[in-house]
Amino acid sequence: MGKSETLPISIGIALATVRQNGGMPIFTVYDHPRDFPEHFVVRMHVIYPGEGKSGATLCAWTFGEFEWLRKALEEHGLVQTERHPDDDVAILEIWL
Repeated sequence: MGKSETLPISIGIALATVRQNGGMPIFTVYDHPRDFPEHFVVRMHVIYPGEGKSGATLCAWTFGEFEWLRKALEEHGLVQTERHPDDDVAILEIWL
């Protein structure tokens, strides 16, 4: 399988796992952050509403093309929201 086939599947697996455990996944899109200066990066964070817990996960995906990144997130029914004005400048978008 090529990258274009495996990446959306891995996002789907991460989504299903978090949701199955009662969490709400949040995907943050970064524009060439310091740790991946040659890529756009999607990182998954999770909120567990009933437990009052939230935080980053170890799940991260790198992309060379911004449009492919958006397509991968859209294919899983995620919806783009606006970033908060106080967010780090490297954050482009938030997806729920």
